[in-house]
Amino acid sequence: MKKIYVAVDGVAQGPFSADELSLLWRAGDIEPSARYWYRGMPTWSDVSSFVSPTAEAIPSALVVLTTADRFAHREIETERVIVSAECVLGLNWWDDLKMAVTDVAGGRSEAAQRAMRAARQTCLDELRREAGQHGADGVIGVRLTHSQISGQNKNMLLVAATGTAVWLGPPEFD
Repeated sequence: MKKIYVAVDGVAQGPFSADELSLLWRAGDIEPSARYWYRGMPTWSDVSSFVSPTAEAIPSALVVLTTADRFAHREIETERVIVSAECVLGLNWWDDLKMAVTDVAGGRSEAAQRAMRAARQTCLDELRREAGQHGADGVIGVRLTHSQISGQNKNMLLVAATGTAVWLGPPEFD
């Protein structure tokens, strides 16, 4: 069950269950001007338009990543689970040829850089998805590793990302 926070006069209170929040609302203990937030919401919303939380999964677009062990403006409530993601990208023969020329002539390989960038982004997107499936809204200590897999005239790029999925407390009141 998701924890719901209520902000009254700019001060976050809670967490509450949906049932507790409903009782407080009916008792008049929560003003219509109050705002609420629960994990999976991008920002605070008016309590008068309360929508009860349903699924535990968090949309991957809302999962924040950091290489640090904490977030600058959010408290970590709970460390959930170690998450990882892997991405293997094959390079096509044209990119292989361009990289081979660069290897001989020297200089920068734009084909390799594009492949690395695409693999890194895909891997981080997968890490967000994995964390969101665990109900986490953040990942701390993100680490990326890269390896080249080659053989039988094929080149592939392996990118792996790991981190600790966490539950974050409410964002600063807006």
